[in-house]
Amino acid sequence: MQELMFTTLTAMQRDVASLERIANNLANQLTPGYKREILAEHRLSGVTPRFPAMVNATNTHRPGAGSARSAEVLLDLRPASLKQTAKPLDLAITGAGFFEVATPQGPAYTRRGQFRLDAQGRLVTASGWPVIAHTGELYLNPGPVVITPDGTLRQDEQARGQLRLLVAQEPTRLSSIGDGLYVAEGAMRLMTVGEAAIKQGFLEGSNVDTAHEMLQLQRTVRHFETLHRVAQGYDEMMGTALRKLGEL
Repeated sequence: MQELMFTTLTAMQRDVASLERIANNLANQLTPGYKREILAEHRLSGVTPRFPAMVNATNTHRPGAGSARSAEVLLDLRPASLKQTAKPLDLAITGAGFFEVATPQGPAYTRRGQFRLDAQGRLVTASGWPVIAHTGELYLNPGPVVITPDGTLRQDEQARGQLRLLVAQEPTRLSSIGDGLYVAEGAMRLMTVGEAAIKQGFLEGSNVDTAHEMLQLQRTVRHFETLHRVAQGYDEMMGTALRKLGEL
C-alpha cells in the first residue's frame, strides 16, 4: 500500500510539472522564436513496474536541477511559420540552427531574431546581448543594411561580417534560460552554407499550438484530480485503520 501511495504522489508531482510547462507554453504563444517545452516520458528508477503509466520521471536538463525524481524538460525544435515585418534587423532562420549571443554567463543561442543597434553600433538582441559573428561582435553604421541568406551583412557595398548559425549536436541537452535564450550542455556545431538560410525582414513565430495545449491542460487537470482522490482515499483508510487499532 505504501508503494501505491508513493507512485500516486510521484505521478501527481509530474502532473504539476506538466501544468507548469503548459502554462509557460501558453504564456509564450506570441513570443517570436519560442520553442514549446515538453515533459519527457521516462520511468523512475527504483520503482517496480506495476504502475508503469504513472511513473514518468527522470533527471532534468534544466540548469540547477538535481533531484533524481524531477521531470526531464525537452524542447520541441520544430520550426514555426515566418511573419514579414519589413524591419531590416529582424531576422528569421529557415531550417535548423540558432543565432549565437554573448551573455555574462557565457554563450547562449536564440531563434528570436529581433535585433537592433545599441549606442555603440553593435548588433544586439532586444535585451541588449551582443550577437556573435564569425569575427566576434558586429558593429554597423547607421543606415541601410543588406543581410544575405548566408548571414553576410553588407553596408555601403562592403561586407561588415557574417552571422554564425549553430546547431546542437545533442538537441535533447538544450534548455531554456528565459528571454528567448537557450544554453547547451553538449557541443554546438557550426552550420555550413546551405544547411540553413537567413531571411531579412522576417520573424519566426512560436511553435505553440494553442488548441493542443488547452487539450493537454484539460487532460492533466483531470488526471491530477483522479490521483488526488486516490490519495485522499488512502489517507482516510489509514486513518480508519489507526483508529480501530487504538480501540483494541
